Amino acid sequence: MLRNITGVLLHFDIFKIAYLNSLTINIFSLRIEASLREKNINVDQMTGADATIMEFISSKISQEKKLLREKYLQQRLRMPSEEWKIKSDRICENIYNSSLFQNAKVILSYLSFKKEADLSLLHQQSKIRWGLPRCQGKNLSWHQWQWGDFLEKGTYNIPEPSIHSPLIDLTVVDLILVPCVMLDRFGYRLGYGGGYYDRMLVNYNHIPTIGIVFDFAYVSELSIESWDQPLNYICTEFTLEKSLYQIL
Repeated sequence: MLRNITGVLLHFDIFKIAYLNSLTINIFSLRIEASLREKNINVDQMTGADATIMEFISSKISQEKKLLREKYLQQRLRMPSEEWKIKSDRICENIYNSSLFQNAKVILSYLSFKKEADLSLLHQQSKIRWGLPRCQGKNLSWHQWQWGDFLEKGTYNIPEPSIHSPLIDLTVVDLILVPCVMLDRFGYRLGYGGGYYDRMLVNYNHIPTIGIVFDFAYVSELSIESWDQPLNYICTEFTLEKSLYQIL
């Protein structure tokens, strides 16, 4: 097996040195696993030195994500309510003025939790048919919801539409608004670690997505793993722009 992936392992060695020296992970180096799969090498069956390297990378990424999640979530929670409201409204304005929103009829969104950007100004737009998520096991089910409809506390105490609310047909969705703890310029996000959006977007990556994040948590690069799904657009209180993933 090692004979078949000599060239790839060279990248592994370079990556290990870079990581140990700088304790940062370059987004392109983290495409190693994807490169192996493209070569029809089963990553799950790697053994010996190969498997050790992959375990090393995965462990370091998980540790880094955990630390970043705690840091930026606490920073968001410390934001004064007035500042949070002003920045949330600016995000709503940026989205509302975009052609993505103006041309949409069915949009999947979210309700603010732990001081995520509040999208209430958008949700009051009755011309849009809104879908909100319910956590069902390890997946999200999307239910119709309009401003003023009943909400209940769901998994993790996140507000959710009633289980009796009709399901949204995901084949007719025009836009998905995705909450983020952090977001990078390539469109890769850091959430709460449950993987709900990543599992969903694998099957619906043809639908335009906007990652929503406050500017202080919009960074150049995040460490990524093979299951992380990039978003098409990034919206902060200052801008709405294409992700580098979308451009490249």
